Amino acid sequence: MRLRTFLMLFILAFVVTAVGCGGPETINEPPRVATPAQEEQISKVGQGGTARIVLPASLAPDCMNPYLSKCDGTAAFTGMTLESPLVLGPSAEYRPLLAEAVPSFEGGSLALRPMTVEVRLRRGVNFSDGEPLTSADVRWTYEEAALLARGGEISAIYSGFARIERIETPDARTVRLVFREPYAGWRNLLTAPILPHHVYEDRNLKDLTLTRDPVGSGPFLLKRFARDGLRFIDTPRYWVSEPPYPNLEGIRVDFLAPARVSGELSAGRADFGVFQTSEAVPKSGDLLRAAALSRVELLVFNSRRLDDPAFRDRVARNVDRRSLIETSVAGAKPARSFMLPESSGYAPAWDRSGGASDAGSGTDETAERRLDLVYPAEDPIRRELARKLAAQLSETGSKVSPRPVPAARLQEVLEDGEFELALYTAGQAADLEPLLPMLPPDSRRTFEESLGDVDGSGLARAQETLAEDAALVPLFLWPDTYSWSSTLSGPRPDVPYQSFGWNIREWGVYE
Repeated sequence: MRLRTFLMLFILAFVVTAVGCGGPETINEPPRVATPAQEEQISKVGQGGTARIVLPASLAPDCMNPYLSKCDGTAAFTGMTLESPLVLGPSAEYRPLLAEAVPSFEGGSLALRPMTVEVRLRRGVNFSDGEPLTSADVRWTYEEAALLARGGEISAIYSGFARIERIETPDARTVRLVFREPYAGWRNLLTAPILPHHVYEDRNLKDLTLTRDPVGSGPFLLKRFARDGLRFIDTPRYWVSEPPYPNLEGIRVDFLAPARVSGELSAGRADFGVFQTSEAVPKSGDLLRAAALSRVELLVFNSRRLDDPAFRDRVARNVDRRSLIETSVAGAKPARSFMLPESSGYAPAWDRSGGASDAGSGTDETAERRLDLVYPAEDPIRRELARKLAAQLSETGSKVSPRPVPAARLQEVLEDGEFELALYTAGQAADLEPLLPMLPPDSRRTFEESLGDVDGSGLARAQETLAEDAALVPLFLWPDTYSWSSTLSGPRPDVPYQSFGWNIREWGVYE
């Protein structure tokens, strides 16, 4: 479950951004970054062949509707059959796909009072059945998504649809999303794919599995869905005409046992694969590794409710990270901090003693309260972590109660501050955006500095300092995960998960 979720999150890059200044880059160009002038190598299967992808069986989705939490992992493939107004590029920048441009204040398509996001659709976009894609399709899809979100049945990454008050369609190519209040994650909602109203209007979005001949505007058609694999073929009616490179005829995805994934890659029988660290790492080909610091599990304080820095420091000092992950997360490494191990001056109390520090338990008002610790209900690893954390934090004098929250509601709970403590995964400062209202003012900057190289300037923060200044406690690093490709190239081969999500599309359409 963790690897599946991690893959999905990296494919989507980082799903929440800030309104106005400080958000990710936006580029008003179609997502075609590989051009002849750049002399990008055309993949060996790019001359009309079929690319073969091998993935661990744990990543196999139960269905293909990305709006449903039960179809977790589907977002890795929906860009092939379904498309959205915006897409995330290889460096987490937003680019228009079905939209003509990324909405902006300067362009007059973004307003705050009330918060309104206006999207202008491209001309000439059609679905695979030949029918045009219009604002009516966007409105139907997103209104259905809003119903799912309000009922707590939507995939967690799209929970923000519950914040939409209404959707307007003044003409066939214009869509306006009107929110109840300013919402930082509006760009992410525009990465949600559009379904054809004329095909699915008699159905509810929650009843669609999209596993049999789904109709979309993407470059591929799904021809086979099974637990052991997926098969895609190119569509003859794709709206992007005359791509600059030879395009693929199809994509074959096989879900295999981890050892078989590695074996197929090593033998050159697959073009791309993803697998966890193991003794069976391929010995040949291009091995790409996701850096360990790309996934850090955090204990997050809601500083609006827990505003005592001394209390947060005491909690950080009483967390025994080694014991926490010893039997819970195979292969994980304790997060000594974001500071490199060889850095001078770093020696947290728990590390000196080999376990939890002897910082006093304390008897302040916070310690007398019962604090809830929220975590995703469907995740057994997080359940065990929450249980262990509650036991450890009892040594601080605090009464901590783990509270499971359905994944579809978790993001909303965090954004609305309905928690005291939370388990949260972050890879870069942008991941903290939904939590910023609940954190001290400089938390993003402090966290971002802690991710930088240590050069003696004091930018890196030890975990206790992060707890005080940023209301964050780094717990552990998730195990390294690897991806590998022997025959396919793309704009960003150095970023494994974005290579999978972004480059496969590029290989299939634009190369």
